[in-house]
Amino acid sequence: MLKSMFCFLHINVLLVCRYKKMEGCVTPFPETTGQDEVAGAPWIPFPERLNAVPFRIYSGSIPGVSAEVYQEDNRLWKKHVNAYKRVNKIIDSGRYRNIMDMNAGLGSFAAAIQSPKLWVMNVMPTIAEKDTLGVIYERGLIGIYHDWCEAFSTYPRTYDLIHASDVFSLYKDKYAMHSEPPRPLNEVKMLLPLDQTEVDSIDPHGGIQLHCMWTSFKCNAEDILLEMDRILRPEGAVIFRDQVDVLKKVKKIAGAMRWKTKMVDNEDGPLASIKILFAVKKYWVAGENSTTSSQ
Repeated sequence: MLKSMFCFLHINVLLVCRYKKMEGCVTPFPETTGQDEVAGAPWIPFPERLNAVPFRIYSGSIPGVSAEVYQEDNRLWKKHVNAYKRVNKIIDSGRYRNIMDMNAGLGSFAAAIQSPKLWVMNVMPTIAEKDTLGVIYERGLIGIYHDWCEAFSTYPRTYDLIHASDVFSLYKDKYAMHSEPPRPLNEVKMLLPLDQTEVDSIDPHGGIQLHCMWTSFKCNAEDILLEMDRILRPEGAVIFRDQVDVLKKVKKIAGAMRWKTKMVDNEDGPLASIKILFAVKKYWVAGENSTTSSQ
């Protein structure tokens, strides 16, 4: 009979990424103190669980995210979504059935827009500061890890509406990752753009093998926008929320892709540095005499 093996996660490892060897272990349930105590948290039916504080948050499993922070995030995204609806008045009409949030965070955008008429794919970027995909699952939502420097699988569907909040700021000047065969640490030291101190802080004895490494090319805004264009249906919409200097660049590229665009102030007024860019992917064919939007 095989002896069970449990995974013990080390959150302080610097170079954690998807490209690593899978371990033959299982994640243990949270410990309980009594026979009748529930491991984790009691089951809450949907849709009540959508806004209930998840176990991962009130147990302190995610550093820096308390119940108060979670509730404030919910409140803010309800405010943001209401502002979106004032500009794009067909969000609630059923026109957008397949929706994607490219940088889902705690899943509060999906919770705020939730309706029987639609569903949201919540994407957790692999380079995000906090891993909150477990919170998204506890809320009863759908989610996935993804690196936006790579192609996103569109099987079995493409999307009617894409929400991109701080995606381009997140990937600004970031390097893309790709799979590499396992290499000893002393070889990796010569390839990674890290100093000796940072590498030695992972394993001072040099006894590990890393299964991912940085490439020499950057993941540009053009790369991400072209991937968005591929997964967005004709006449589908995009809502960008980011710093104004970032959105000016995005708007220029989107115009070259024949998207119709409109930039507006956010809910806090014209002095706020964060703006909102609405875009629609036009339906066009080769040879069509059409022009890009100058709005």
